[in-house]
Amino acid sequence: MRALLLVPLAALVLACNPVPTPRVVDEADQVAQSPASLDAKVHAAPAWAAAEKRRLEAHAALESGPQARAQLLAEEAIAGYQEAALLARIAKATRRAEQAEAEAESLERELAAVDGTMKTLAADVEGLELRLRVAQGAEPASASGSASPEREAARRDAARAMAVQARLLCGSARLLGAGKTAAAGAPSDKTPEDPSAPAVVSRDLGEAEARLAELETALAATAPKSTPIDLATRTRSACLSVLTRTRRANTAASEKKGAAVDASADTLLTELSAMSQKGELSPSRDERGVVVTLRDAFDGDKPKAKAKTLLEQLDRVAASHPSFAVAVVVHTDRPASPAEKAKWEERAKAIASAFGSVAEAKRLVLVAGDALPVVSGKNARNARIEIVFVAPEAL
Repeated sequence: MRALLLVPLAALVLACNPVPTPRVVDEADQVAQSPASLDAKVHAAPAWAAAEKRRLEAHAALESGPQARAQLLAEEAIAGYQEAALLARIAKATRRAEQAEAEAESLERELAAVDGTMKTLAADVEGLELRLRVAQGAEPASASGSASPEREAARRDAARAMAVQARLLCGSARLLGAGKTAAAGAPSDKTPEDPSAPAVVSRDLGEAEARLAELETALAATAPKSTPIDLATRTRSACLSVLTRTRRANTAASEKKGAAVDASADTLLTELSAMSQKGELSPSRDERGVVVTLRDAFDGDKPKAKAKTLLEQLDRVAASHPSFAVAVVVHTDRPASPAEKAKWEERAKAIASAFGSVAEAKRLVLVAGDALPVVSGKNARNARIEIVFVAPEAL
């Protein structure tokens, strides 16, 4: 009888005690408070919110639904917290990568600016040397005497190089507007003249080009008595002087109107130097202006795809600097026959035509042949195409 009374009493006690929370639900609560989950709340909020919703639903199921459903929801919550923690790590890693990339780009820009500054300083030194050469070239030089065959051959190479340089310098002066005004008369000791006056520049340009024609005729002779090295020196100096005075006149005109924003060779050099960080260009500056060198640019008679892409980029640069003229100069690694020279001239014209933003009157094409090598002897590096952005104002 006594045993029979204990059975309902035990049942009553069990009914009054709360049902213990399943272990997996407690585990979900612990995971929700872990550092990884709290981090996910900040960096992967949507995924964390979904996991938190499952955890709260698990607690609600303990009170109103079957315990099995609460356990299932708790397991989903734990998996959701783990996924949110992983997404948070990915998000943080992505942000760090973006920051590192931004810092790298900033450093590249700073490096490009420093490189441009260094090139500008080097160009300034070259500019001072250029002025010195102009001043020295204006002084009468003593005539060169006879020389040994070896020395005569060296003089001939030097004269050929100066003839090409003179052609480039006088041609650059014409691109920048020299020669458009009627030439002045012969200079007079009684009437001083302005050497930068357009009429004086036109007269001196005509005289320099006449000397150049004489020089090229002498160099073309099959058996010259002696190399016209003195004529070559004077001709190059005369063309450089004309180009320098043309630029001074352009600078003075710009200053009257207000400085032209696109006329600075330093600005253009810095811009091209920034592009060269990708390894596609290698700009430099000399007495002509800013120079970009292309190598292995042709497949037969047509520019290669990579060369076309670079030319499109350079044309966009030319469009943003409209006061610059463009010269295309072809250099070969060996003497060019008349037929080869004609072919290279057509190729150079194809390169020049890629600069659609530059008026035809401001484009110059010249085949220099092997007169201006960068490496002595027959070397493939001597074969190159120079794109010269002719500086319109004083360097």
